[in-house]
Amino acid sequence: MTGQRAIRRASPLGRDAPLSRRLGLAVLGVTALLLTGGVTISLAMDRAATERQVIREISVLADNLAARTSALLGGLDQALLTLARLEAAGLPRDMLAAALATQESTLPNGVVLALLHPDGLPDIATESGRRRLVGLDHGALARMLAALPAGTQAGPPVLGVPIRSPFGNLLPMIRRLPDGRAALALLPLQQLEGFHASLNLSPGGSMALLDRDNRLMGRMPPGPPEAIGLDILQTQRWAAPEQPPQGWNGRVVSLIDQMNRFTAFRPVPGYNVAVAVGLDGSEALSQWARRAWLGGGLTLLALAAAGIGLLLVGREARRRLLEQAAATARLERLARGSAGIAAVSELPALLGHIGRLARQALSVPYACITLQDSERQDSAASQRAISLAPEGGEPAPLAPAVTTELEAWATDRARAADALPRLFPAEGGLPARACIGLRDEQGRVLGALVVAGHPDGFLPDDEAMLAQLARLAEIAIRNRGLIAAAHRAAEEASTARERVERLLEAVSDGFVALDAGWCFTYANAAALRMMRLAREDVIGRSIWALFPELIGMEAFEHLQAVASRGQERDFEQSLEADQRWFEAHAFPAADGVAMFFRDVSEARRAQHQMQQGQRMEAVGRLTGSVAHDFNNLLAVISGNAEMLEEDLADDPGGRHSAWLIRDAAERGTALVRHLLAFAGHQPRLKPEEVVPEKLLDSMMPLLRRAVSQKVQINLVLGSDLPRLELMAGQAENAILNLAVNARDAMPDGGVLTLAAEAVTLEEEALEGFPEARPGRFLRLTVSDTGFGMAPDVLKRATEPFFSTKAKGQGAGLGLASVMSFARQHGGVLRLDSLPGQGTRVMLMLPESEAPAAAAPAAFLPPPRGDELVLLVEDEAALRHSMAAQLTRLGYQVTTAEGGPQALAMLDDGLCPDLLLSDVILPGGISGPRLAVMMQERLPELRVLLVSGYALPDAAMEAGLENVMLLAKPLDASTLALHLRRLLDAPAAPLRLQSAEFHARGLV
Repeated sequence: MTGQRAIRRASPLGRDAPLSRRLGLAVLGVTALLLTGGVTISLAMDRAATERQVIREISVLADNLAARTSALLGGLDQALLTLARLEAAGLPRDMLAAALATQESTLPNGVVLALLHPDGLPDIATESGRRRLVGLDHGALARMLAALPAGTQAGPPVLGVPIRSPFGNLLPMIRRLPDGRAALALLPLQQLEGFHASLNLSPGGSMALLDRDNRLMGRMPPGPPEAIGLDILQTQRWAAPEQPPQGWNGRVVSLIDQMNRFTAFRPVPGYNVAVAVGLDGSEALSQWARRAWLGGGLTLLALAAAGIGLLLVGREARRRLLEQAAATARLERLARGSAGIAAVSELPALLGHIGRLARQALSVPYACITLQDSERQDSAASQRAISLAPEGGEPAPLAPAVTTELEAWATDRARAADALPRLFPAEGGLPARACIGLRDEQGRVLGALVVAGHPDGFLPDDEAMLAQLARLAEIAIRNRGLIAAAHRAAEEASTARERVERLLEAVSDGFVALDAGWCFTYANAAALRMMRLAREDVIGRSIWALFPELIGMEAFEHLQAVASRGQERDFEQSLEADQRWFEAHAFPAADGVAMFFRDVSEARRAQHQMQQGQRMEAVGRLTGSVAHDFNNLLAVISGNAEMLEEDLADDPGGRHSAWLIRDAAERGTALVRHLLAFAGHQPRLKPEEVVPEKLLDSMMPLLRRAVSQKVQINLVLGSDLPRLELMAGQAENAILNLAVNARDAMPDGGVLTLAAEAVTLEEEALEGFPEARPGRFLRLTVSDTGFGMAPDVLKRATEPFFSTKAKGQGAGLGLASVMSFARQHGGVLRLDSLPGQGTRVMLMLPESEAPAAAAPAAFLPPPRGDELVLLVEDEAALRHSMAAQLTRLGYQVTTAEGGPQALAMLDDGLCPDLLLSDVILPGGISGPRLAVMMQERLPELRVLLVSGYALPDAAMEAGLENVMLLAKPLDASTLALHLRRLLDAPAAPLRLQSAEFHARGLV
């Protein structure tokens, strides 16, 4: 039966055997292809490397041969030059012949030197030379002489074609002499034999001498005579990839012996000839050929070994596949049977189903399950056997007596003691058996599963199958209790979920639950309200689809960390588009992520507003302090410049220079006033009449410094502009805000245009601004060429704290403050913008209804006096400057550095008519306090206070009554006018109003 089972199980695999063989052949073919391709590529790369090495070797040989040939020809040329110089010196023939013999003896053996007549016949030669000249073709020499160009005495010698002679071929070198004769040197081409031997070329190698047209002049080994004069490059040739700067490398098929050689051509330096060295291609690549044969043989051996190995592996794989197919068939039967367990609810039917699975999977006639009393787990617990043996069919059932004995054997508690399968051979009249204990989820004994009757005994694979059947039996036994428990748990979970949902709906914080796919499974009412969505629009939707702007924000990273690491996270997230802030607590849930969150936008806005106010207060304090010191400096400069201007009345040039200094100081004073207005130190003054042209002209230097140098500012002023009634500082602040916004919209530069014109607005043009009234307005248009605003941004541009700038780069208060300024003064603010087309802001302010200011009075000289003035100022330079101004006005001046020094002067008997003091003084006594203390001792004392700070008049009046306060710097006319007014009026008593003024540092 075992053999039959194996045959049945292997039958599906037998159908796949041709496919397996084809697959094996395909693998072998691919392996052979890869191996052959790899060897081929390796051999090709090796051949290329070998060829490059051969080319390098013959290049070295050719370079060496060219150098030696150049040296040899250079020796001949030197000898000819020597003969030419001797002949030009006019030596006698016998001395010239002796010199010729001496030169010839220094040259290689066989070289002939001679002087020739113009007809080619020898004139002077040695005896050996004359013997070698016999039989030469003198006509060829005469033609060479005739072909020589004129004036070749100073140039290089001329090399002719080789001439045949009884002594072999001779290479002629000729140099013309001044008298028409020629100096001749004949070089035996047999000299190439020595060169050839020194090159130590392999068999098949050759060397050659060529003229400038690549025609053969000589060759070693010698070729046929008719080869002389052949163009050896007029044949098949292949250039090497890398070529030398001069010459040529490659392969050439010889016209003489038809051999394919690696050849290197090199010009001979200084002469119109070249040399060539060649190596036999087959000889040069002989070692590579041996490596190729060796590689091919090894490849064949490797392919044979791979084929044999693949055959062996295929056989082993087939054997294992047979075993795997048998196990798979059994598991498939088990899986099909397991699928039916869920459809069976009664325990006996379930156990019967498992019995059928056991008999089919293990091919046995008998199976039974023993159950132990569930209430008792001791040794006395009873065992009950449920026989699962068939009554007929295949395999044949066991005899009743054998079945009875098997049941008695199965109920033994020892059968249920083992949690692993145990196999028992056939013995004592019982067939081969296998059993395994059954356990519940707590490990308590439920009983045992027993199978028996296999004629060939059980295999090791049957143990694994028996273990799987035992797990199914355990599931079947526990199934009824588990189902009941599941129903109870579901009811409890539903009740608990309802209670939790009621609690979550009652809380004010938002709560959402997300599944593993980031889809909403629940959202309470607070969450839906904050998300501004309905429940049906949220449940089942992905959070990233509903809120794509969260991707890339901190919330995305925190939620991903909660899902992947199981960590709780507390974080904050701001939504710039809605200007909302949220606090969130996210934590892992059973099926995903859950999160509580709340809207903290109002708290963040209040916090931001407080921080912005603190920041502006700090900036204001710093600006006021800097302005105080700067005003002191400007007062020194302005006062001295004014006095210098008076002193230089007779010097127009010097007087103009002094005026320039004073004008610069006045412009500095105006700049400080602008800075104080921007920092919030503008005095609480009543509105005043403002001329738009003067306001804009005075602001241009400040605006140019406020915007980038890459931004061009244009100012366009219309005619008949209406006068305005407002506080100039607030107007300057509004214009500066608009200019800064325009600058930020043009980070790469652009054009900023300020245009002022008079317009008349009717009722319909004032919609949205109930404070405005129809009439004549000044329209100030600030336009830029920046990136503009989208319609949704344009709608919210004037909202407080709304900003499209990066976090920390803008508070969102610029346009909001301009809108507030326009409403306070009965004006209108309009914005016009499109993305990519810039922005235009139109600020329209109503014309002043007050009558025009009177024309300034004619210039009068400053009033003078002779009273005693006590000047108290801690800045030495300013004290000296103001004292000089007072002296020029006729006053008697006494100076003090601080309050203690001034009081000491009173103790010494000083009785001043007027106290001129700074408000802030060192030494613990302020200017107002000093004034009160001095007036207590001198009731008729007048007091004039000055300060470099921009202090409001109302604040000064709240601290000290009946006192005049002037801002630094002061010109002489203003100072003289106020001094005279105080001194001509009766003295007014001074009184401190409150201790709060002390705390503010004024007294």
